[in-house]
Amino acid sequence: MDKIKYIIPLLLSVVIALSSCSSSDDTYTYSNDCYIKLMVLGQMRRTVTTTNASGNDTTYTVSFSGSYYPLSINQVKQTITSSVPLPVGTRINAVLVSATFDGIMVYAPAADTTEWKAYSSSDSIDFSSPVLFRVYSEDLTGYRDYTASLTVLQSDPTDYSWQQKPDAAMLAGRSSIKLTLFNNKLVALSQDAAGQCYIATKADDDTWTEQTCTGAANAQISTLQCQGDKLWLSTTDGQLLSSDDGVAWTTVPVTPAFNLCLLASSPTSLYASDITSDASAINGIYSSTDGVAWTAMDVESNDYSLFPTKQIASVAYQHTNGLARVLVAGQTADEKATAVWSLCEGTKDPWTLFSITGDNRYTLDVQKSPNIVDYNDQLIALGGEIFISYDNGITWQESDKLTAPTELQGTDEAVAAAVQGNGIWVVAGNKVWRVGLNSLQE
Repeated sequence: MDKIKYIIPLLLSVVIALSSCSSSDDTYTYSNDCYIKLMVLGQMRRTVTTTNASGNDTTYTVSFSGSYYPLSINQVKQTITSSVPLPVGTRINAVLVSATFDGIMVYAPAADTTEWKAYSSSDSIDFSSPVLFRVYSEDLTGYRDYTASLTVLQSDPTDYSWQQKPDAAMLAGRSSIKLTLFNNKLVALSQDAAGQCYIATKADDDTWTEQTCTGAANAQISTLQCQGDKLWLSTTDGQLLSSDDGVAWTTVPVTPAFNLCLLASSPTSLYASDITSDASAINGIYSSTDGVAWTAMDVESNDYSLFPTKQIASVAYQHTNGLARVLVAGQTADEKATAVWSLCEGTKDPWTLFSITGDNRYTLDVQKSPNIVDYNDQLIALGGEIFISYDNGITWQESDKLTAPTELQGTDEAVAAAVQGNGIWVVAGNKVWRVGLNSLQE
């Protein structure tokens, strides 16, 4: 009865207004229709938080058209909801909406319908909590209620979020660590100061189990690759090792024999350099599909002097057009620059060097970012600093959306990274993080 007491005078005033608009010679017939056909958001305001040039957080307000974020009307459930969530920071406590409807419409907070208001497109409506829109037929024989609510994103889908994971205690103090995905499990190959190697496997509950490796004397942990159903790595004395489980390693005889340094792998091939024993020069680049038989490859201008010999990082990935690429980056023998080389698999193109001259101001430094991963169709170099390449490794730039946690920025521990599922796993000593785009987070 209380609701009717408040609504009847309001409706009568509208009906009288309609009657007064009709000609004295005409008879006005009131409709018994009562429904909302369309509702559109008006101009909206949004609070944006960003970092200024001084590194301090700053906020400002921007306006945007709510019409870009359509509302969906479900006539069966009698609900009005956001088809597309509004951007993070959108203010919904004072919203203008334009509506197309048949009947006479009023509205009130869904939790308190004692104070009904006649709808007007010039009214600011508070959507901080659900709003009840009631549409009466003009002849007052019936009505229909719609519960309206707006959805605002709590985080920007284009931002990255870091999650601290349980420590991997056994990795603390290791001289080198390399992560890779093997048999759908994330594994960490590491080495202590005495040269002993260990393999740790991450379980689904994010805990790690470690085993001591055998047969991996003189292993170069940074050369670890996963190809086929095996793990591969090379040694400081130019040998190639393989393992079916990451625990027991055996030496692989290669043909032709050469001082091998493993560079990269793809789903189809392994790639290695023929490097001098003192790592001062490279004599050639080779590929193999089985780790045994190796074939010499062409290199741009047949110049090996700028092929990396130290601190090597690599990634294999596939374009949306199906073209497969392999990228290798690392320090040149003179340690003066990071060289980045690219190969288009399945073509006759040679390995191609991307510019490291003054013409390219956005180069990579693998000493600061010693891991490269393919994530969301972008190449990301991770370490104490993080860089993203949007052009297949030609240029590398910092991103204000992906910055390393303070604890990672200041670490002097070995840093490793690899992609599993929709996230990138990063290890720095015994500290473990998972980072990923908000839009892809599981």
